[in-house]
Amino acid sequence: MDAACGGDWWRKEYLDSADSEEAVERITLGFVDRVREKIGAGAWIIDVRNRAHHQVAYNLVLFTRHSDGMWLFGEAVSLA
Repeated sequence: MDAACGGDWWRKEYLDSADSEEAVERITLGFVDRVREKIGAGAWIIDVRNRAHHQVAYNLVLFTRHSDGMWLFGEAVSLA
């Protein structure tokens, strides 16, 4: 996990979270912010669930430097 997240910063996020759902959200946001800043891009996170009331199965993340990338991603997500 340290290698995938680019360090051990995620451990504090995990320990400071009230439950696993909050931990996943905090770690995802921290990871996305770090990547976005490093590559100079925008980012969009989509929670993917098996059912609306279920816990997040995974997060689909787009990083793009072009505004059309955001538009196309939004359109694709809305059609999914």
